[in-house]
Amino acid sequence: MQLKLSHLAGRLSRHLPKHRMIRRNGLAARLFVPWGCHYVASDLQELEQGRREPELYQWLSGLPQSAVLFDVGTSYGQEAALASSLQDREVTVVGFDCGLLHAHFCALNKRLNNDRFEFVFAAVGETSGMPVPITCNSDTHLPHLHRKNAPYSYEVPSLALDDYAASRGLVPTHLKIDVDGAEFGVLKGAEKILGNAALTDIFIEIDHENDGIFGFLEARGFSVSWRHDKPQNADVLFTRWSATAGPTKIVRPAPRPCTSRPALPRQDRGSAFQGRNPARSQACHGRYAAAPPGSARRFRRPSRCGFSPPLQNRK
Repeated sequence: MQLKLSHLAGRLSRHLPKHRMIRRNGLAARLFVPWGCHYVASDLQELEQGRREPELYQWLSGLPQSAVLFDVGTSYGQEAALASSLQDREVTVVGFDCGLLHAHFCALNKRLNNDRFEFVFAAVGETSGMPVPITCNSDTHLPHLHRKNAPYSYEVPSLALDDYAASRGLVPTHLKIDVDGAEFGVLKGAEKILGNAALTDIFIEIDHENDGIFGFLEARGFSVSWRHDKPQNADVLFTRWSATAGPTKIVRPAPRPCTSRPALPRQDRGSAFQGRNPARSQACHGRYAAAPPGSARRFRRPSRCGFSPPLQNRK
């Protein structure tokens, strides 16, 4: 009976709408809406209503002619799909992620938008070719494995952005990095890219414990254009500045209200590679980060705003 019901449900779901045209800041993309993942649906609703990361989408809508965007931690490809709609400007977009379900959704969004952006399934980090163990939520409720969503583990090869750029003959003009605590690894694997004057903008979600990134990028000719501080991290736009122009003025947008849950004590936030960075409004599983060889990266699904406890503390 269980198999028959599952078969029937699958056949019926084929007749339900599964994608939606999303428009935001002059960008437009057709995005997959999975019926079994309410987190993605909630994300898309906030995106459509203009409540999700307004500074980020304003930045994406301003990509110049012939820009090359590397979207590291692209999740299900929402930003990559929207940015690639700037076809009149001949924008090139490449998304990177290593979440299994996210990769599936991202590949579908790529196809729904006529393959106008590229997607690479890899754990972006400091080096290439190393196996990176990943542990994340499956978004599947199996009570005998877990009270809520059963976690699973697998390995993904690492990839340095310098190696990818060289192999494809691409020089990014814009970087977007959203990797839940592994920002330094991504940047260290992109030293040649950072040294190329073609790269003008870097948008990063920076964990507060990775504040050393500010000095790291300042030493390579970048300054803060604006930042939006959140409880556990900050959205920051870095721009390259010349000796004649000087550094860009820092603008600090007012923080958005967040009333979903109270902040967790610091001791409950998890370690560097155990799903920190809970203050997010993202899709199904939380994003990935390339862990150093021999260490495992754990994911935690974020709440709409506020905090979600680590996997081991979830009820």
